[in-house]
Amino acid sequence: MMGKWESAMLDNKDQFKTAFLPYLSLFLERAKSERPELTQVQVPDALQTLCNKIGVTLKTSFGMGTPAVIPWLACFLPGQAAGKEGVYPVILYRRDTNTLSVCYGVS
Repeated sequence: MMGKWESAMLDNKDQFKTAFLPYLSLFLERAKSERPELTQVQVPDALQTLCNKIGVTLKTSFGMGTPAVIPWLACFLPGQAAGKEGVYPVILYRRDTNTLSVCYGVS
């Protein structure tokens, strides 16, 4: 049986994919730069509207103080965060090998 989140995601998957790809491009562009800005990548309006509709939050991290070797982009359900207990999908970009991986994060 599918939960509310899974059902909403499936109902909006094509819209989400179309809106997510430019966000992913912005993340990769910054992650690949020699000295990336360490602030969050702003979620484009169209993608933010869909995230609000399905109840997810997107976050990025490029390091704290110094650039991370592995910047990440994660998708959290309500109440989740990288520092809280939970499992969530995350995209990892390994700067030293120019490798992108889709994984799940565990806090």
